[in-house]
Amino acid sequence: MGNIYDGAFRTILNDCRQLIIPVINEIFGEDYTGGEEIIGAFDKRTIIELSRDVIKEIARKYENVRKGVGEIMVGALVDTEARRILNKGKDQGVNETKKQTALRMLKDGELSIEKIAEYSGLKVAEVEQLADSLTV
Repeated sequence: MGNIYDGAFRTILNDCRQLIIPVINEIFGEDYTGGEEIIGAFDKRTIIELSRDVIKEIARKYENVRKGVGEIMVGALVDTEARRILNKGKDQGVNETKKQTALRMLKDGELSIEKIAEYSGLKVAEVEQLADSLTV
């Protein structure tokens, strides 16, 4: 049963970072906004900035802590429709960027189709198709 909750919590940490402060407020009876400034041994920072730095420092210095947390938090990220849509959009955006890059290289006319395919991450056939669309 713990794995279900671990997965849900990991999903919140991964996809819904803006929900962390309300969760902390609920659990500890606080009223943080995330914009609070912390003054002391550290420079003036918000809680979110400080927590991000603390997590990075812990992970960098204490590999065994990271392994331990990984072993405890074994639940998979919850596969939601929103996550699938987001990933599909990211893939489409990356593919469109590759095509736009290849088109700029084709218009420049300095590189072969094979080199453009190599540099853009597209297949040779895709670059050829883009080249054909330019001549039409």
